[in-house]
Amino acid sequence: MAFTTDSLLEHSNLAAILRQLARSFVSLHAEHTRVSTVYATQQRWLMAHLAMSIYFRARTGDAAGLTSAEFLKSAADANIASRNTAYAFLQEMLKYGYVRQVPVRDKRFRPMELSEFSVGMVDIWIALHLGTLDAFDAGDRCTRYHADPLRVERLQPFIADAMIAHSPAMSQQPTFSLFTWLNQGGLVMDTMIAGLEEGSQNPHRIHTSIHSSQEIAERLGISRTHLGRKMKEAEGKGSIGWTGARGRSVLWVSPEFRREYHSYQATKLALIDSCFEARLV
Repeated sequence: MAFTTDSLLEHSNLAAILRQLARSFVSLHAEHTRVSTVYATQQRWLMAHLAMSIYFRARTGDAAGLTSAEFLKSAADANIASRNTAYAFLQEMLKYGYVRQVPVRDKRFRPMELSEFSVGMVDIWIALHLGTLDAFDAGDRCTRYHADPLRVERLQPFIADAMIAHSPAMSQQPTFSLFTWLNQGGLVMDTMIAGLEEGSQNPHRIHTSIHSSQEIAERLGISRTHLGRKMKEAEGKGSIGWTGARGRSVLWVSPEFRREYHSYQATKLALIDSCFEARLV
C-alpha cells in the first residue's frame, strides 16, 4: 500500500530522511548547474513536467506528440502559464538542447523529442524520490523501477498529472510560498534544510550551517538582492533569522517553516508513491 502524506509526516525518522533528500537535491544541482535552471521556479518545474508527459504519452500511443501547439494549449488549459510564457519556455528548451525537432517531411507538423540527457535527468529525479520512499519502509521501489526498461515513459506522465493537479494546494503555505516563485527558490529552501544541524538544542530556532544569504546566492548562482528581499520577508514572519549579526552568525529556521517544507515533500512523495504502485507493480 502506498504511503499517504499523513503517514509520512508521522514517521519517526522524517526529519533525517528529508534532510538527506534536500542534500541530494543540492548535490544534483552542483553536478548539473545548467539543467537546474529548467526547474528554477515552480512554474518552470511544472512546464517541464508537462512537456515530458506529452512526449512520453506520444511514445506509448496516447497522444499526437510533443508539438508547440499541443504544449501551449495544455499549459494554458492547466493554468500553468500563458501561451506566451509557455512558448518562451519551449524555445529555451530547444535552444539548450533539452528538446529537439524531429525531422519530418510534413513541415506543418513539427514534433519534438526529449534529448537523451533530459530523459536521463528525469530518470534520476524519479529514482531519487523512490529511493527516499524506500528509506521510510526499507522498500524495494528503486530496484523494481530500474528493472523496467520502459520505466520513465510508463511512470512520468502520471506523476506530472498528479503534480499539476495538486500544485496549488501544495504551494499555499505562508513561508514556502515566498520562495516558490523565486528563481531557484526550491533550491534555496533545500539548501536551508540540508544545512540543518543534527540534534539542534533550541527547539524554536533550529540552527543551520549557513552564515549569510550571499553564501546561498553564490552557491546557487542567483541574485543576492532578490534572495535577500525574500529572506527579509521570511524573517518578518519569524520563519528564519540569525543568531547574531547577519554575516557573522548562523542562520536558523523555525519549526513551522521546517514543517511547511516537510509537508510539501511528504505530499509530493505520497503522490509519486501512489503513481508508482498503480503503474509499475
